[in-house]
Amino acid sequence: MENSQDAYQMGVARFQQGDLDGAMGFLVQVKKANKNEQALAMSYIGRIQTLRGEYEEAEKTLRRSLSMQATIDPQSLYFLGECYFYQRKWNEAEKYLRETIVREPKYTDAYIRLGMVLREAKRIDEAVRAFELAIVNDQKAVVARYQLAQICVDREDYKRALSQLHFVKDLAASYAPAFVLQGDIYQRLGDHRQSIVEYCKVVEMGKGDAGLYWRLGRSFMAIKDRLQAVKAFEQAIRMDKAMWPAYFYAAQLRDEFQHYEKAMQHYRALLAVEEYRAIAKEAIDRLLKHISNFDLTSDPEPIEENVKFDPPPVTTKVNATHTLEAVQRQLTSQIGGNRTAPLKAPTSIGKDHKWIEDDDEEEEDVASPAARYAAKYQGADVVDHVYAALRSGSFGEVVNVLKNSTMDEITGSIRSHLDPLLNSVKVPGALKGAINKISKKKGK
Repeated sequence: MENSQDAYQMGVARFQQGDLDGAMGFLVQVKKANKNEQALAMSYIGRIQTLRGEYEEAEKTLRRSLSMQATIDPQSLYFLGECYFYQRKWNEAEKYLRETIVREPKYTDAYIRLGMVLREAKRIDEAVRAFELAIVNDQKAVVARYQLAQICVDREDYKRALSQLHFVKDLAASYAPAFVLQGDIYQRLGDHRQSIVEYCKVVEMGKGDAGLYWRLGRSFMAIKDRLQAVKAFEQAIRMDKAMWPAYFYAAQLRDEFQHYEKAMQHYRALLAVEEYRAIAKEAIDRLLKHISNFDLTSDPEPIEENVKFDPPPVTTKVNATHTLEAVQRQLTSQIGGNRTAPLKAPTSIGKDHKWIEDDDEEEEDVASPAARYAAKYQGADVVDHVYAALRSGSFGEVVNVLKNSTMDEITGSIRSHLDPLLNSVKVPGALKGAINKISKKKGK
């Protein structure tokens, strides 16, 4: 391209569109005739190298860019501070981010990135101040509010955390990390149904990753919906082959359902992990007694890929136990920067969930079948369990649920939920009549 200025402008435009390769193609064409313009082009080249993980090259490029500038550009300083951030060099990152702010006090992203550096350095009060200053600069600073919410969660100040998340979701309705963090708060508070609502919204956005499905599995376990729990755990496994706790819970649940071959697959995978090896060996020995002609030396059949969850357009706390849709895309941050391309802030999704104990108490077995169903199916939960039984084809279970429910009557609201469920599943006509007869009798 003959016009160096056009090459620079085209390169910046491509960069802002997220086309890093296209941007690089234009930026390298900027001529030496305009030294300052070439220096600014080099700063963008350094940023591209940072985003590609080429940190050493990026550092050299950005330092060279700064040395060529007659007047130091705050954005170039920010790019260098960001490069050090990704290398976890907190002191260097802090130095250049603070220098950015001195030269440009309204540089919102510099405050946000500085807050992240200070948080990583465990200087939490200073981090809070940096995020608050970012919000003073820009009331719509989504990342700053989200980071403040995370700090509030760490401090168990859930009220303030939820307040910040309310702003975030108002400003950026599709910002998935906010829904995940809100789900985490409800999970900590023991409101697992509401946590499922928040997590399912992320699934509906198409942004569920392995960590999210792990969380969903634990919440479904907490409300005793083991059918959805095992599906969530197995989806987590598909997305992260090294999520060993998910293998463990999936194996136990498949074992419970007497799906012995699937349980065996999960236990065999756990043989590779010392922490689970002894338990897995014991379980395999026990399961072999239930499986005929099962060749332990052969590769296991792959877990089916066609398990689907079907969320409605809007997930609510009432229908949360019936929803999920298996997706394959990883969660990506969607953050609006002030002067730069969107920041890549760390999300709250991960595999370490310290507030989830591994020794959850299981429901107690009751000797009498009638007493067992009475203890298990109470109140509105009867709809959830009828739904699960219908979906799994356990029609006899449906009859037992309704016969042994402790409700004095099945209210109109329960009937309004039950009828669509019966109509949505292929139920033999005679059985449907028996189910209706039982439920109507109870409603008298």
